[in-house]
Amino acid sequence: MNESDTPRTDEAIEAMGLEAYVVPVEVCRQLELELNASLENQLESQAEIARLREQAKLWHQHYRDKASNAQKYKWAFIEM
Repeated sequence: MNESDTPRTDEAIEAMGLEAYVVPVEVCRQLELELNASLENQLESQAEIARLREQAKLWHQHYRDKASNAQKYKWAFIEM
């Protein structure tokens, strides 16, 4: 359904087999506020996930470096 297909009157809505409802402006505003808050929470969650992934990546690299150094010292000790 594109813009030109959107019914503009109650009669056009009823002709499509739909029921027309009037939603109070206050309800629309409240729904918009809730949607915006939900989107903001989602963005914050995504940012937190990205931060935690980066932290996990850094810890993984840190322990991989430690394991690599331990292996080097092990081989150095064996060669002595």
